[in-house]
Amino acid sequence: MLRAHSHPRTIPMCVILSVFASIHGQAQSTMPLTIDGIKQYVDANRIANVKQLLSNLPSQLKKNYVLMETSRGDRPATALSPRVIMYSADARLLISVGSHGSDALREVADLAELNPATGFWNLRSLDFRQSPAVLSADDQKCQRCHGSPAKPLWSNYGNWPGAFGPDFDRLTQSQADALNWFLPNQAQTDRLHHLIFDRPGSPYRAGTFFFIDRDYGYANTVFGFELSTAIAEGLYRRMRNNPRYPALRNGFLLLRNGC
Repeated sequence: MLRAHSHPRTIPMCVILSVFASIHGQAQSTMPLTIDGIKQYVDANRIANVKQLLSNLPSQLKKNYVLMETSRGDRPATALSPRVIMYSADARLLISVGSHGSDALREVADLAELNPATGFWNLRSLDFRQSPAVLSADDQKCQRCHGSPAKPLWSNYGNWPGAFGPDFDRLTQSQADALNWFLPNQAQTDRLHHLIFDRPGSPYRAGTFFFIDRDYGYANTVFGFELSTAIAEGLYRRMRNNPRYPALRNGFLLLRNGC
């Protein structure tokens, strides 16, 4: 009669190294889509500046973005040195950086994240002017431009002053000229090098639609759709968390139905 002999199981070396790295804070392979996760990734991978941060972003943050020729805040920007706002596929996480040479906060990345439990937005800054990079403790500095409680700001559909494609996603001449310069020189830039352009081989002209690499690719329209959904989710969560919600929810339904 044959006996089945048990053999000691061997653990692959890659698993051992992965566990060892996580314990000792060594390099992580994938950047999490949360503010705290990004900070941990930056520390673990010794990312020293904004350019390195952008190079390591997940692909969904490289293909979902809007470009700002002017900023609502006091950050300088032009068509040739735009502000870049990147977002996750569902716009629950936003990352914004400046590219203008005179921007004193050029080595600071602004982050915004919807807290799914509270419905409020967390706005923070990741400052690479210090080593290691320092994450701001709260959003006090953000409230001057983003209100209290702080939240992302975006204009109504079809009218996005300052954005590339301000009028229903149609580019101005200066924006078209800037994009035509970016495309052959993208690798030499340190704030646009990572972006995935929808039509890298096509020249842009005034009136051309500004697309990103999505099935429905109108850049500002898509951002507005995704951000509006995220904001609505936050509003719903705050309503549900209110102790008066059970008593008022039927009234909300009547309002929704126009009664």
